[in-house]
Amino acid sequence: MEVGRASRSSAIDPPELRRRLIFLILGRIVFILLFGLLMALLQRDQLLLFASPALGLIGGVVLAVIAASAVYVVLVFRLRRGLYWVAFVQIQLDLLLWGAIISVTGGVNSYFTFLFPLSIVTSAVYLGERGVIFTLVLSIAVYVLVVVARLLDWFPGLGNLSGIPMQPELGDLVIALTLDIGSMVLVAMLGWVLALQVTRTGRSLERTQEIFEDLHRLNEAVVTLLPSGLVTTDVGGKIRSTNPAVEQILGARSVELVGRPLHDVMGEGYESVSSVPPMGEVTLPRGEREVLVEYMKAPLQDGTGRVIGSIVHLMDVTEVRRLGQKLTEFEKYRALGDLAVGLAHEIRNPLGSISGSIELVMESEDLDDEDRRLLSIVHRETEKIGRLVTSLFNLARPPDPVIASVDLSPVVKEIAEMCSRDREIRDLTLRVDVPPDLSVLADRDQLGQVIMNLVRNAAEASRGSGEVILIEGRKLQSGRIQVSVADSGRGMDPELLERIYDPYFTTKSYGLGVGLALCKSIVERHKGTIHLENRPEGGAIARIVLPSA
Repeated sequence: MEVGRASRSSAIDPPELRRRLIFLILGRIVFILLFGLLMALLQRDQLLLFASPALGLIGGVVLAVIAASAVYVVLVFRLRRGLYWVAFVQIQLDLLLWGAIISVTGGVNSYFTFLFPLSIVTSAVYLGERGVIFTLVLSIAVYVLVVVARLLDWFPGLGNLSGIPMQPELGDLVIALTLDIGSMVLVAMLGWVLALQVTRTGRSLERTQEIFEDLHRLNEAVVTLLPSGLVTTDVGGKIRSTNPAVEQILGARSVELVGRPLHDVMGEGYESVSSVPPMGEVTLPRGEREVLVEYMKAPLQDGTGRVIGSIVHLMDVTEVRRLGQKLTEFEKYRALGDLAVGLAHEIRNPLGSISGSIELVMESEDLDDEDRRLLSIVHRETEKIGRLVTSLFNLARPPDPVIASVDLSPVVKEIAEMCSRDREIRDLTLRVDVPPDLSVLADRDQLGQVIMNLVRNAAEASRGSGEVILIEGRKLQSGRIQVSVADSGRGMDPELLERIYDPYFTTKSYGLGVGLALCKSIVERHKGTIHLENRPEGGAIARIVLPSA
């Protein structure tokens, strides 16, 4: 029998078995001392230790039991495993002790034959069903051996301390043996049933404990991996436990939170559990910024339904609210875009008629120079309106790009030539630094539109004639192509850089703020990036990165 199996058959956990073994040892010591005292009183005239062999035997047994008990105590406290075998050896050696006692107190007629059934019951409690069977067999064997030894007078000088006859009649002997052995068997049967039931109960408790531990581990795993925070408090509002998500939300370690009042975390007004509303929002500091935390509170109850505290669910909704605001802005811009499409459609047709009519009038020979100058101004402003309407239309309903390999140098040179004829840009110096054979994957017309918009923005940011606008192109280490447009103006305010690509956002007193938003939309459809920043030497620079051909 293995130690592990043996310990399980006893259905007693090692700590409990160790405690019970101490009681067994103490009980044995008390019994043997009382028995020795009783025998000494019965033999008052032979109190010298060896005046009677039987009395000397009892004295030796008492001393042996005390010495053995000391050994048992040491083993019980020193051993981490094998306590089952310590109990097994004690109970079986007890049978030899009972045999010696019965032998000197009347043999088959002794009043102490009840000690064998007592050991059988003890084995049922300590050793389980297998121990009961073994103890029964050994008890019968020791008892029969003691009876036979006294009947055949194997130890003639041992004596009889009880005064009960050692040689009963045959009929009395059979009856006594039958009753004693029968009582042992009956007690063993009851003990076996008891031990079997205890073993089954113990195994059921083990399975229940395993299930409980599995559920506990599962609960810990769920609580640990939960992205939202969980805080439990006692009835006084002090924090009892937190999960890792709370540390992320509040920016404090769990060991720093446990034991603190809830209002230290939630702020004033949360001094007790009852003062916390069932749900709500609270703004909490986290480092140098604040987070918006949404919480829900519920009572924490024990198995009887008694409220022992509360559980508070925390969720950082700062990012959710920010995205919600972005979505609201997106819906607003979408509505404005739909409006822009409608306006652009309605304005383009009459605007085209006006522009065409002006061109026809300007061809007339009857116009003097002043009229022709005024008509050219009207024509130029009409073209501005046309470009603005086209930008609005493209921003709201951007056309799909026709991607092809585009040589960057001719596109930039064409834009530079166009700018030289543009009255708003031609007074500025436009410097181009784009090496030949630098190709990108793009829609040629849309790429030109982006660069032209950036050049116009750079011209508007420059302070007057003589300022330089630089267009550069180069290949990055990643293999992608970067096109940059730089101006020498005063640059951008840092707080405005985050909103510079928002549709309809502008810092100018004129325009609708759709130019950079349109550029960003076109570049992203080309699987590229656009970035605007201030230059250390002054002015701003816009960098476009596109896939190379």
